[in-house]
Amino acid sequence: MDRAQDIAQHYGRLIADGELQPGDLLPTRSEIVELHGCGRDVAATALRLLRRAGLAHHVHGEKPGQLRSCVGRADGTPPG
Repeated sequence: MDRAQDIAQHYGRLIADGELQPGDLLPTRSEIVELHGCGRDVAATALRLLRRAGLAHHVHGEKPGQLRSCVGRADGTPPG
């Protein structure tokens, strides 16, 4: 498994375990680079993987590249 997938799975587990709640801010690309000691391209890929998996989304008005965690819906509300 590559580094971006490892990082995306890390945040996916935090979301699944409830440590990150729907609507919580995820680390920015720069923060992921610092926290995980990876390159910017790896961090960007990890965030893209989270978006594609439906676990993160952009919110209008957030700073560029800032994502919020999401469980089930793009608006961050839990399914049901």
